[in-house]
Amino acid sequence: MSLPTLHPYCVIDALPIEIAAALSADAYFADITVVVADFGNVAAEIQRKQAELTAKSVKVGVAAKVGVAVIVLPLVADDEYPDLAQGPLTLRPSIQVIENRELNLGPSGTKKSARQVARRIIEIIKPLALDGFIEGMQCEKNCIIPVPLEGEPKNLIGYQVNFLCYEADFDEQIVACAKPQFVNAANQVTFTCATAGALVYYTLDDSFPWSGNPSASSSSAPIAVPVQGLVIRAAAYAPGLLGSGVSRAIVGYD
Repeated sequence: MSLPTLHPYCVIDALPIEIAAALSADAYFADITVVVADFGNVAAEIQRKQAELTAKSVKVGVAAKVGVAVIVLPLVADDEYPDLAQGPLTLRPSIQVIENRELNLGPSGTKKSARQVARRIIEIIKPLALDGFIEGMQCEKNCIIPVPLEGEPKNLIGYQVNFLCYEADFDEQIVACAKPQFVNAANQVTFTCATAGALVYYTLDDSFPWSGNPSASSSSAPIAVPVQGLVIRAAAYAPGLLGSGVSRAIVGYD
């Protein structure tokens, strides 16, 4: 019997996507476009995401919001332990917040300034725990810095939010929703969460578990473990709280 591989992609590939998903999963960003810079043309990606927000807004009968975009930049990595053959890399995720002041303060604007959005990013990402991916997420010394923007339009405002973390397994609970815990018995997996009223989403394809992921499920029914085993990731969400860290387990067939 063989178990699934530990990672379908490496942390350097995955972390910007994970950060974008963690931001998108927070209610504060429901009307803010969040994109990953690795995904080709950033301007086209922002337009595509804005179209998704507009379609979603029309569906629920509210006006779409514009004026602010969040861009998760390509990851910077350093090797601070060159004498260790398998030492963890130091990762420096950075996120830019771009505000079109005129649009943002207009009737369809978010009314959330670039500085406010940058501060909310810190509240979400600094305590982010991703089992099997990173540990020790922290703010860099110059955590929020202004970004000079050139070109048109001339009323753009930019800020960059800088973090630091390390490659590693991480099993630490953040001050938010409690991370779900897995229970494996009789070739079935169930999960529990210590946060009352929290809704747990899980995935079986190693993608980020949240409500906007088509691969995620919120079913509380036991999950059958196939003969080849499975990888399960789960996160909890509750109104008014940050999403939990993401629990991850590789489960074998008994």
